[in-house]
Amino acid sequence: MKKSIIIIAAALAMGVLAGCSQKEAASVTETTITLQTDQAADVIPAEIYGQFAEHLGSCIYGGIWVGPKSDIPNTDGYRNDVLEALRSLEVPVIRWPGGC
Repeated sequence: MKKSIIIIAAALAMGVLAGCSQKEAASVTETTITLQTDQAADVIPAEIYGQFAEHLGSCIYGGIWVGPKSDIPNTDGYRNDVLEALRSLEVPVIRWPGGC
């Protein structure tokens, strides 16, 4: 975390200096940037980091969906082992059909 904050701070400082003339930039000896990480104004929704499922091979039929009458252990037709794997990955949402 510290490394990324330092990189962001350096990039911000370069951006500040980029708007200066050479004479002004040469006279700048110190730049202070304060990041208040505990005062974030916006939160990125977890759903933006979801996954998608496509009809490639047996990804859907036989992979995720086997139907409620299948011999494969399932809940309402969805494979229990796949549901458990997705829970362990903490996938917030799965889009189907996938796409962009």
